[in-house]
Amino acid sequence: MSEFKYNDTKLYYETYGEGMPILLIHGWGIDHCYLTGCMEPVFGTMKDEFKRFYVDLPGMGRSKEGSVHNTEDIVEVLLTFIKENIKGDFLLAGNSYGGLISRIIANKMPDRVKGMILICTSQGNIKRTLPERYVLKKDNDLLNELDKKQIEHFASMNVRLTRDVWEIYQRDIYPAVLQNEDNHFLNHVLDGDISLQLQHEIDHRVFDKPVLILTGKQDTCVGYEDQFKWIKPYPRADYHAIEGAGHNLSMDQPQLFECIVKSWLINFMIKEN
Repeated sequence: MSEFKYNDTKLYYETYGEGMPILLIHGWGIDHCYLTGCMEPVFGTMKDEFKRFYVDLPGMGRSKEGSVHNTEDIVEVLLTFIKENIKGDFLLAGNSYGGLISRIIANKMPDRVKGMILICTSQGNIKRTLPERYVLKKDNDLLNELDKKQIEHFASMNVRLTRDVWEIYQRDIYPAVLQNEDNHFLNHVLDGDISLQLQHEIDHRVFDKPVLILTGKQDTCVGYEDQFKWIKPYPRADYHAIEGAGHNLSMDQPQLFECIVKSWLINFMIKEN
């Protein structure tokens, strides 16, 4: 558990393992627990192959926003964090809003970023193509035990409303969701959009390193169709649209998520060596 200071912003982060650095960036309104929950099982026997840096974004989790006001401010904080804490080449892994930030960082540091994992990533300013919302599976006994607020939050991002998924959700996301319900910074200050120029750059500039793009076919937050267009700027990308998964893909399909990401990391190591 560590803290990085950038002007009046305080960035909380945790590190695990040794090996090639990988910076993991969570989504809007949650904290690092989402990614530690779904990614640490992935590393499994590879714990000494990758040094994992899990951050709480400014104004979320245990990090303090300071004078941060927009996405590009957050990127500047993270770029400075990388320059001072991560030596040499590294990987990025981002979820949702954290995926958008990862794409920007890769665009700004193409010589150092050797690959990316993009999980249900936000597309930025473009109009989103979204599937119809529906529940794939639900446990009525569980739902009868939950209160209205719990059901509302749980069902907003997941399509498998079952006890096993709820247990993961309650552990890795729900505490942060409750903490951020009345977060003035997120609700009234932070601008999550990016400039049209930067949007054009990340959508069209070629990044010729390995990229894993994971999407959920029932993701009504960011969708899954628009991300397929990234195959052109990311010519070495693997693209997966997972059936039976909403925006919290790793919770709806944990075994499939772990299998795909682990295989991609193993292949990455083979190619790098």
